[in-house]
Amino acid sequence: MYLEKLSISSLKRSKLAGCTLLSLILPFFLISWGCGYSLKGEGSFLPEHIKVITVAEFQNQTPRFELEKVINQKLQEELLGRGSFILNPNQNEADALLTGIITQYKTSPKSLNEEGRATSYSIRIVLEIKFSDLKENRTLFEDKNYIITEEYQLTNLDEDFLDQEEFAIEEAAEQLAEALISAILEGF
Repeated sequence: MYLEKLSISSLKRSKLAGCTLLSLILPFFLISWGCGYSLKGEGSFLPEHIKVITVAEFQNQTPRFELEKVINQKLQEELLGRGSFILNPNQNEADALLTGIITQYKTSPKSLNEEGRATSYSIRIVLEIKFSDLKENRTLFEDKNYIITEEYQLTNLDEDFLDQEEFAIEEAAEQLAEALISAILEGF
């Protein structure tokens, strides 16, 4: 009987503690609900007049052939995927301009096999990025040392290197586009 009373008493206390805990946590969630966080693609901290964007062909100062084309394509896809902007190659008809210079492209071995041959690599791309409001003639975003890295594995060392490097470049460009456009549009 004592054990029965004790367990009922402790059950009532645990319910009371749970209600107290809930009453302390609930206001926090209600307050933080409207604190400015939004899902990717949902918000924009850009001036309202920016509707048309030109993504200028990035300059490629590296020996990596056509790296700028892959990056430009991924940036344009990401902007179009956000659904709120029109891309126009004519800068004179745009509200904003995204420019960039690819200053560095480097591949580095990450791991070696028993024969001393690399089995995985890392690529590193460094860029100078600038996003400008053309109507108000001001810079909205600028980073002179924007870095993106991607790693890739080699399976067949003699035949796989270039294919895997191309795939890693695509992945790095996609990461770059998503992170950069989020930083520009969402103010992070």
